[in-house]
Amino acid sequence: MCRRMVSRSLLYALDEEVQMSSTPIELYLKKLEEWRRGEGLSRSATADEVGIPVGAYGNWYRRSDNKRSPSEPYTRWIKSFLIARAIISVARFLERDGPDLLRRVGVREGQTVMDFGCGNGDYSLILARVVGPQGRVYAVDKEKGVLYELMGRARGNTADNIEATFVPEKTGTPTDAPLPDESVDAGWFSNETQRGSGWFSLRTCCR
Repeated sequence: MCRRMVSRSLLYALDEEVQMSSTPIELYLKKLEEWRRGEGLSRSATADEVGIPVGAYGNWYRRSDNKRSPSEPYTRWIKSFLIARAIISVARFLERDGPDLLRRVGVREGQTVMDFGCGNGDYSLILARVVGPQGRVYAVDKEKGVLYELMGRARGNTADNIEATFVPEKTGTPTDAPLPDESVDAGWFSNETQRGSGWFSLRTCCR
C-alpha cells in the first residue's frame, strides 16, 4: 500500500539539501570535500585554506567509526567559508541544485504540486520553476506572515503559478489542507515529518 501511494502520489519527505539552517554538518563536510577534490588540494592544504588545524580537519574525514564531528564553532566556521566561496549559496540552490533535486524525485513540468509547510517559499519558488507556467504550486502554511513574504518573492521572481494557501493552526500542526481530493499530482514536505504522522492524512489531496 505504501509503495503504491508513493508511486502514484509522489509523497516525498526530504530534508533541505544545501541552503537551510538545519542542514546537517555531514553535508557541509561533503561539500567541502568535493570542493577540495575539484581544486586538487591535499587535506593539509585545504585545512590551511579554511584556517582549520590540520589535525582537527583530518579527524572529520577519518575512515573509521571513531571519526569526530566538528564542534559548533567549527560548524559555523565551515558553513561561513562555504558560503563566502560560493561553494554553497541560496542563489545556486534556487537556480541549479534545487530544480535538479526535485526532478530527480519525480516532479515534472505541468504538474500541480502542494508545498506543505512552505515557510517563506524557497521550495515553492523552485517547484514553480520545475512545473513551469502550465503547472501550479499550492504553497500551504499556518503562518500568514510567511505567506505574504512568499507572495512578495513570487511576484519579484515572476512566479505567477504559485497560490498561497493559509491553514489556521488549531492543535499543533494543521493536517487538513483546504484542497479538494485528488487535486494535486505531488506533495512536497520539507523538514515537516518530524512533527508527527499528521502529514499522512494529506494523501487524499494527491491523485
